[in-house]
Amino acid sequence: MARTPEQRARYAEKERQRREANREEYNAKARQRREEQGAHIRALDNARYANDPNVREKKIEGAKRQARKDPAATAEYSRKYREENRDALIARQRALRLDPARRPRILLSQKNSNYKNAYGLTLEQRDSLLAAQGGTCGLCKRPIEFRSGGASVDHCHSSKKIRAILCPHCNRGLGHFFDNPELLRAAALYIEKHRG
Repeated sequence: MARTPEQRARYAEKERQRREANREEYNAKARQRREEQGAHIRALDNARYANDPNVREKKIEGAKRQARKDPAATAEYSRKYREENRDALIARQRALRLDPARRPRILLSQKNSNYKNAYGLTLEQRDSLLAAQGGTCGLCKRPIEFRSGGASVDHCHSSKKIRAILCPHCNRGLGHFFDNPELLRAAALYIEKHRG
């Protein structure tokens, strides 16, 4: 006989209360089971997690639910885990960084992250800014491109507002004059006065 929604809700509430009342006992049994079954079960669980997207999705959703329920405990668990497994985590990150198949994607991700943190721009937005300038420096109009040291995102250091894409020479020049218009005007007059 099928249960009504009210009966299902009552049953679910009773189950929740029973689990809550016996939480310590359940956790102790689970710990004991894990210790008895040991590495074999962990290996099976890891294999299921790695190969079955449904299992992976459920685990991730469960972890997110737990994190929402008790963020302080989740942060503390993460901190302790990082401390206890520091060397293994560093070795894993190093191996991933040095993996030739992953390296270009990791570098691109790091670059994207750096632009996002520094300027609030994605790489696509940065490239579209340069395209809007016709691929030239916003000040001296020489052709530039984004490569190592080839172009810079010029921005106001007080308001963080993006001004333009400049070549390194123009960007450094503005920086050496502290973005001060009076100094730049004085420099222009000085150059004109002493032009040979």
